Amino acid sequence: MVPSVCFLIPPPNKDAIEMASRVEQSYQKVMTLWHQLHINTKSLISWNYLRKDLDFVKTWNLEKLRSSTPGECHQVMKTLQAHYEDFLQDSCDSVLFSVADRLRLEEEVEACKTHFQHLMKSMENEDKEETVAKMYISELKNIRLRLEECEQRLVKRIQTPASSRTDKDARQDSALRIAEQERTQGDLQQLRSDLDAVSMKCNSFLHQSPSGSCVSTLHSELNLLMEKMDHVYGLSTVYLNKLKTIDVIVRSIQDAELLVKGYEIKLSQEEAVPADLSALESHHSTLRHWLSDVKDKNSVFSVLDEEIAKAKVVAEQLSRLTPERNLDLERYQEKGSQLQDRWHRVMAQLETRQSELESIQEVLGDYRACHGTLIKWIEETTAQQEMMKPGQAEDSRVLSEQLSQQTDLFAEIERNQTKLDQCQKFSQQYSTIVKDYELQLMTYKAFVESQQKSPGKRRRMLSSSDAITQEFMDLRTRYTALVTLTTQHVKYISDALQRLEEEEKVVEEEKQENVEKVKELLGWVSTLARNTESKVTSSQTKELTDIEKAILEQQILAEELTTKREQVSEAIKTSQIFLAKHGHKLSEKEKEQISEQLNALNKAYYDLCDGSANQLHQLQSQLAQQTEQKVL
Repeated sequence: MVPSVCFLIPPPNKDAIEMASRVEQSYQKVMTLWHQLHINTKSLISWNYLRKDLDFVKTWNLEKLRSSTPGECHQVMKTLQAHYEDFLQDSCDSVLFSVADRLRLEEEVEACKTHFQHLMKSMENEDKEETVAKMYISELKNIRLRLEECEQRLVKRIQTPASSRTDKDARQDSALRIAEQERTQGDLQQLRSDLDAVSMKCNSFLHQSPSGSCVSTLHSELNLLMEKMDHVYGLSTVYLNKLKTIDVIVRSIQDAELLVKGYEIKLSQEEAVPADLSALESHHSTLRHWLSDVKDKNSVFSVLDEEIAKAKVVAEQLSRLTPERNLDLERYQEKGSQLQDRWHRVMAQLETRQSELESIQEVLGDYRACHGTLIKWIEETTAQQEMMKPGQAEDSRVLSEQLSQQTDLFAEIERNQTKLDQCQKFSQQYSTIVKDYELQLMTYKAFVESQQKSPGKRRRMLSSSDAITQEFMDLRTRYTALVTLTTQHVKYISDALQRLEEEEKVVEEEKQENVEKVKELLGWVSTLARNTESKVTSSQTKELTDIEKAILEQQILAEELTTKREQVSEAIKTSQIFLAKHGHKLSEKEKEQISEQLNALNKAYYDLCDGSANQLHQLQSQLAQQTEQKVL
């Protein structure tokens, strides 16, 4: 049922008609504009659809195509074609697109079709290539598994430190590790050869087929495997070099340790400093020889330093390839450093001992020279003093000479006190230096025992300083004994000399008394003899009275001689008793003088007596003759 509409038609209105006419014209214009806008909008919409399809197709690649279903891609291409035809139809009257724009879009559509066809063809080729690529990937994975197995063994060896404790075990362990690593290195070389062969095939295949998902996978797998092979092979090579370097270091350390231990044992066996200069010089010469050998054998440690430096370089290379610490290298490096320190201690000990032995030898030489001079002088002087019998001589001159000798000897003893003090100084210097030296010996011996973990038997060291000190004490004792003996001799001789001088004084007085008495009697006899001789000469020409007078005088002389006979005899006897008693105290000259005086007195007296008797007899004969002549 259609509703009915009633219109009320007004009468024509001119203004309204004109307005309607203008509205109609405006409407026509608007409709024309709307129609054009409609065409333009429709063409723009078609262009947008086409543009979207073109951009979508341009984004296609083999991966995207493989991820899409086969019908989906063809449907997109059909939609692209339909949108292109709609665009061509809708853009005929459109002012937004020129002919050039339509031609350019046509080229893009053709390019997309070509791109799609190329992708489809590439997919077909990639299917063939993928089979080959998968085969190569399989071979690479096989090599990769073998490589990972070698890598695991290698890393396990690197992570496992050497567990050997003795030098022999270290060498055996090092040789075993090198042998195992050389086998691993041989396996890696074989793997590398296999990988190089597969790599050549893969590179040729990749050069011919630069696209495809499997191709990229193959390329990636090949690159990763080549990098891994280079890494593992390099790690194996560096580790093998490290093992060989460690083996050389172990051998060098063993040689160095044997060398160090040998000299340490030699140096620790020295226990005391000999007190003999020849033995000291022999030991000094031995130290010089050892020091020369030690300097010559520094090359052992130079080689060890070089090997450790090479090992450090290899360790740095290894640390760049693996984060594992090189504990064995660090251990051997530390041991090498310890051996270096011990070797330097050996050299320092040799140099110090040689220097100190030179000082000891110099001090001992001075001491021996001083001691030898003193002990020889003391022995000779003591022997002379012991052979001497002081105070037993009966001659004051002998005693005076002995006293002078003893006084000179005592002065010499006092002068030698300076030498004794100097000898004591040398003894104390020697004792101080030797004790310091022997303390150093014991300290070093304790160090060697701690290093070699082999403590020896502790026994008391017999120090030569004690012997030298005791020797000097004996020297001082003998010196003191000599001083005491000499002092006693001086006292004995002084007392004897004083006693003898007093005796000689008495003897001298007695001698003078006897000599004076003899001289007095001798003078009396000589005077009397001269007087008698002069009287005899004058009485030869006298007369009788004179003869009688002369006879009387001779008789008086005879009586006087008789009276003096006892005095002369007493004087001669007293002098002879004096000579017999004290002759040993007089010199030969004095004894000769006294004897001559006694002989002269005795001769002169008896000559005078004989002469007086003869003269008296002659006078009596003359008197008798004169009396006879007068009687006749």
